Amino acid sequence: MFGLHSFEKQNPLGWITYQFAHSGWLHLISNMIFLVLMGVAVEAIAGSWALMLVYVLGGMAGGLVFLLLNSHGAVPMVGASASVSALLSFYCVVEQRKRIRYLYFISPFVGQNGFIYLPTLLIFPLFLLVDFGSLMATPDGLGSGVAYSAHIGGTLFGLLSGA
Repeated sequence: MFGLHSFEKQNPLGWITYQFAHSGWLHLISNMIFLVLMGVAVEAIAGSWALMLVYVLGGMAGGLVFLLLNSHGAVPMVGASASVSALLSFYCVVEQRKRIRYLYFISPFVGQNGFIYLPTLLIFPLFLLVDFGSLMATPDGLGSGVAYSAHIGGTLFGLLSGA
């Protein structure tokens, strides 16, 4: 009822409700952690209305790409990942000059772990690369439980809306 189904069975309200429904507590908590981090950042630079529009429309764009690429799935899609992906890429485009601190770990030996500062414009291509690779590696009809295509749709919407 709340998830996003195929085009034929889709309830119009499902385009919105799927973004707020989750498959379990871990799914909800992980999405909410990223939503808080990205939501605070986007609201600070663009305001509450922009945050809401990018979230909802980015989720709808992610849902559209998901349905276009997975039109025969038996399980409805739920979760905020496409919306959060839209917020992430929107932030990366709007805050181009900012550098984000990342922890890297190759091994516990000296010089093979620490912090690195990367420009924001490098973040969303890395996420897209992972999502495209995962989408291509997932056998048709045997989904991994992660809607990689929705992530891609949300990311592309955020990228375009931030430009």
